[in-house]
Amino acid sequence: PGSSRTESRVKRALPLAVMTAVLALGAVFLAPACGGSDYTPCESDLDCLIICECALGGDGMIGAVLVTRFAAQGWSVYATTRRRDRVDETHPYLDLSALGASLGAAPGDDLPKVDVVVLAAAVAGIGDCEENADASRQINVDGTLGVAKAMAARGAFVLLLSSDKVFDGAVPLRSRHDAPCPACAYGRQKADAEAGVLALGQ
Repeated sequence: PGSSRTESRVKRALPLAVMTAVLALGAVFLAPACGGSDYTPCESDLDCLIICECALGGDGMIGAVLVTRFAAQGWSVYATTRRRDRVDETHPYLDLSALGASLGAAPGDDLPKVDVVVLAAAVAGIGDCEENADASRQINVDGTLGVAKAMAARGAFVLLLSSDKVFDGAVPLRSRHDAPCPACAYGRQKADAEAGVLALGQ
């Protein structure tokens, strides 16, 4: 019964978490105009892990905004870091470049058990992904899916931040049901990461 209540609570909170993430990012630019920073839809008392290796423990814009916003909602928030000198109770160590896509190569007890995992880490530079395809794929696909599989196996609801680059840009206003048709390495990597996370099921 306790597990069922937790699962129900997480499923209710996830759409709100996505909305909060979008509004929080929008608030960086729009809050002075529309008051977006005052919107607080999420349930409290959830544990969230933000995977933001490339943001060095939440120092990047997306990681920092999400950590701040979810903490303000009353969630227990953890943000990963690959800098050993920043590791503490709320900043567990994680280096996505050292992980594989198989469950056996993914982290286990090194990361906290949480209700929600937000995969926000990425090598997002179009040129970087073209010039360093193997290294960027290790982070954007293999390491990301390794974490996703491991955390899903521990009961977490996994949310991947993707990109419009999974489409080629030829058709505006794509539907989420449209098949990916990436035209660059970054888009192909994000499309593969999407497919891997969706394959985890509900």
